[in-house]
Amino acid sequence: MTLLTFFGCAFTAYGPSLAIFFGFIAPNPQLVILLVSSRAESGLNMVAKHPKSVYNRSGYAFAAGMGFGLMFGIISYITQLVQSTGPGILMCISCPGISLYFVSAITTCILILHHSVWMMISFTGFTMRSYPRILWVIVSHYGASYLTLLNASPTVTLGCVYSIMGNIVLLLASIAIVMVDVRNLQQKLA
Repeated sequence: MTLLTFFGCAFTAYGPSLAIFFGFIAPNPQLVILLVSSRAESGLNMVAKHPKSVYNRSGYAFAAGMGFGLMFGIISYITQLVQSTGPGILMCISCPGISLYFVSAITTCILILHHSVWMMISFTGFTMRSYPRILWVIVSHYGASYLTLLNASPTVTLGCVYSIMGNIVLLLASIAIVMVDVRNLQQKLA
């Protein structure tokens, strides 16, 4: 049972990110370099197929965000994932019917995606000097982090559900901001 928990939680936490990596980032070696190094934009523009393309910045932001997200996910969750192979199971305090390993896997998956979207919003915010976007990234980052405290709350019934749903709402709001930015970019080019 412990191996099932290990692989189930590992695929829950890292599966969507790895699918995005192999589907979008891995086919482009420049994005792989950016995912690993996170600061090579000017050098990559020199060797890019379309160095003047305005879409390079969005792709670079997404790859850098995925790199930060994967680093966060590995550092924050790998210890719990290894502990899931132990002899017992640790239940979530706020949701006693669910394993803490599974709740943490879902949270890790959502936060990895958050980092990708936050990086895209940050790139746009700093490039266009849009302080509301920069403020959104900071506030939603704090909000997503503080929502995870509900997982360990003994006083909030179903705190893990509120935590996950709150993070999904923040992620969808951030995705909406990115969609508006991409639409504005397309309208500028048309």
